[in-house]
Amino acid sequence: MDSDRWQLLWQRFDQALELPPAQRQRWLADQCGEDQPMLEELQALIAAQSQRDAILDRPAAGHFEAQALAAGDCVDRYRIVRPLGQGGMGSVYLVERIDGEFSQRAALKVIAPGHAHPVLVERFRRERQIMASLDHPGIARLIDGGHTDRGWPYLVMDYVEGEPIDRYCERQRLGMEARLQLVAQVCDAVDYAHRRLVVHRDLKPGNILVNAQGRPVLLDFGIAKLIDPEASDDATALSGLRPFTPGYAAPEQLVGGTIGVGVDVFALGVLIYELIGGRRPFAPEPSNPLQLSERIAEHKITSLRGHLGSALRTGRGRGAELDWIVRRALQSDPEKRYPGAADLGADLRALLAHRPVAARPDSLLYRSAKFCRRHWVGVSISIGFAATVVGFVVQLRNEAARTARALAASQIERDRHQAAADFLRSLFDAADSTQSGGAQISAVELLDRGRLGLESRGDLSDATRRSLQQTLAEVYRNLGRYQEARALLERAQAEIGDEQSADRLRLLADLGTVLQLGGDHEQAQALLQQALALADQLPASDEIRAEIQLRLGQAQQSLGNHQAAGRAFNEAHDLLIGQQSPDRSLLADAVLRLGSWHWMGGRLDQAEQWYRQALEMRRAGGDANLPELARALDAYGAVRHARGDFAEAVVHYSEAVALRRRVLGTHHSHTADSLSNLGAALYDQGDDAQAERVLTEALAIYEKVTGPDNPAVARTLNNLALVRQRGGDRTQALALYQRALSINRQAFGEQHRTVASNLNNLGLLSEQLGDLDAAQRYLTQAISVQEATLGADHVNLAFALGNLGRVKLWQRQPQAAVELLQRASELRQRGLPAEHPVQAETMSWLGYAVCVEQGEQARGAAMLEQALALREAGLEADAVATEESRALLGCCRLAAGDREGALAALQIAVPRLARHWPQSSPGWQMVNAALEQSIAP
Repeated sequence: MDSDRWQLLWQRFDQALELPPAQRQRWLADQCGEDQPMLEELQALIAAQSQRDAILDRPAAGHFEAQALAAGDCVDRYRIVRPLGQGGMGSVYLVERIDGEFSQRAALKVIAPGHAHPVLVERFRRERQIMASLDHPGIARLIDGGHTDRGWPYLVMDYVEGEPIDRYCERQRLGMEARLQLVAQVCDAVDYAHRRLVVHRDLKPGNILVNAQGRPVLLDFGIAKLIDPEASDDATALSGLRPFTPGYAAPEQLVGGTIGVGVDVFALGVLIYELIGGRRPFAPEPSNPLQLSERIAEHKITSLRGHLGSALRTGRGRGAELDWIVRRALQSDPEKRYPGAADLGADLRALLAHRPVAARPDSLLYRSAKFCRRHWVGVSISIGFAATVVGFVVQLRNEAARTARALAASQIERDRHQAAADFLRSLFDAADSTQSGGAQISAVELLDRGRLGLESRGDLSDATRRSLQQTLAEVYRNLGRYQEARALLERAQAEIGDEQSADRLRLLADLGTVLQLGGDHEQAQALLQQALALADQLPASDEIRAEIQLRLGQAQQSLGNHQAAGRAFNEAHDLLIGQQSPDRSLLADAVLRLGSWHWMGGRLDQAEQWYRQALEMRRAGGDANLPELARALDAYGAVRHARGDFAEAVVHYSEAVALRRRVLGTHHSHTADSLSNLGAALYDQGDDAQAERVLTEALAIYEKVTGPDNPAVARTLNNLALVRQRGGDRTQALALYQRALSINRQAFGEQHRTVASNLNNLGLLSEQLGDLDAAQRYLTQAISVQEATLGADHVNLAFALGNLGRVKLWQRQPQAAVELLQRASELRQRGLPAEHPVQAETMSWLGYAVCVEQGEQARGAAMLEQALALREAGLEADAVATEESRALLGCCRLAAGDREGALAALQIAVPRLARHWPQSSPGWQMVNAALEQSIAP
């Protein structure tokens, strides 16, 4: 194909991808006309194009070989020894470290200059990020990364001296058991990656090297994907070759379906088949991906037993089981495969240990045969007539005892169900308008009647009464009526005492959850720790343990113990991921909580990744998960809010509000949660009127539902105070801040991040009111609490640092002011995007301090001009903030002797600031004096 035809192919391919799938075939036929080869080539490329993930590697525009690194060239502290290979995105070289610190050989991967498209560079960056998160002996470790002096991105990995797993097995003449043991080790490494949300997507012998110690090591995460993808869908606009190996690709990869851990399970199935059978299961594979996908769907796989050579026939009687395992891994439907690599590895080890494999449906004959195979000596000795007779008698007696126990338990359960049915019938009778004088009875009134009626029922057993109490408490909890739910559960707890039972475990977990939701975090933590200890003693299922860990982590997080919360959330997630069929709703909750843990730690990238995954899981859950979908919308909206994308935050918060009104009603604490979030975003967007309306509604709901001293009330008071403060009602704002601080101190104590936030806002308001001593006191306390609870490098520290730096300016301490403002600027530059609105705030005041107080007019003016440009460009909707930067720039120009330039800026800014800045504030006095000075003759 000549270059012109080649370019035409890619041009048409790119244009086809812009069309809806249903219109592509007709458009291609019109474009290609009688050019059948071109049409077939385009159809094959589009079939291979993954709609979500594929970045198809186009041949480089120019020859990379002409610019390639040569032996002896240096990249940073590494010297090129020789090339190791070349792939779609670039080349890999053997390098040695030359900085003298220690001797080390490594593999350096550099992106080809012809492939430096932003999407491919992003994929390369993602590979570096993914590998940095993986630390496992079965995965090549990331050592270093950066850019060459020619600007090419590179990364440095462990150099694995070994050979591909298929060649290693042949050269070592390994038997079946040894080969399967190697694959089981590969499964361990793949499972480790999966549990960190990484799918490899290109597992094949060439990417699995066996080192000198006989351990397989995974290589090449170049097309690996986060299960919750960080990369944008723009990747699909770049054309080229498939980024996976068709012979090992799952059907969903071939046809552009959703990518999950199942693609790696499928590839591992192919690997097993190839290592044992000597060829791939569907070889020879059709060149057309759609045809290959159809062939896999037909599932015509030759039994491995027909391929076992004499060297491999060491697993007598296990050929059928191996077939079951491989067939399950190679199911065309991802839902029918093993849930994960760990499950596949477990079945391989079960096969090797003569234990039953999960891939085989249960049967008594099969499991008995496996038992006999493991314990053949004991079984042989035990066989005899006497044993048969005794066993028969014992079995009869045991069956009789079991039957009696079952009948007794059945009667108890029947009695409990009958009592519950009678109780519910009485509730519905109460709701009957013919028995209530025609009045309509609300759900809460019905519950209240039921609760009071339950206390007067003397015909219920203790177990039945507790069961009904827990049921009513759950309904109250779902309605946001935490005080009523708590009272019911505490009554049930008093009745059950210290009983070591599953009923008490459920009761402790429910009561701990209600206490957490109601704001009593310390008692919630104590009860949930009791529940966890009881779960260890019973023992309880992994699902119940995971649920308790999640609730415990929330309580610990609310108390500021983020390290313990992280451990709880991670353990819950691992417990659920380790299950064959985990509760999807509970797993989504674990994903969300891990996002909240990263959020609290200031790790916005990781928080956004987990929150996005939780949101996608909830959207896939349908109507049954609408309340939890609203929670995920709030969480993801919070990340966009923190990144300064206020418009998108408002969209997500608004959807959450609508969902919660629809499902929970208006007077529910969760509805108030979403309203409070929405109000904060509207404030940051500059819509004070709407923000005040929304926040006032949220406050009224909280005070009615949770009581006046709940931390949720304090959070809304704080946000409402911000609106009042900017609107000029500073007396009311001060009262709201002080009430919020009092509530939070009572709920959390002094050392808590929420208390620090209240102190910061009080400091800022005190500065505006001209009370600099109070401002310094509040802000110093805020910084101390934040450093103790968040750490000295947390981005949220920048607010209090910047505010205290400004106070130091008014106190005529310029050096201290510059140091504080510089530290705030560095924290924000590291922790927030460059375009985030608060970057302009820090830049403005630091620029002013550098210009006016330190005399570096040119440097300070440059910073102020950049800040003003950012704010005028609309990256911050707050017009007052824009005029703040303009006024500070005017002050800087005045200090530099440019009275005309100063006057031009100050004449615009000062009159506008007069409507918002109190005349008692040092900032107003400074800019007003500068205006008068610039006007004076």
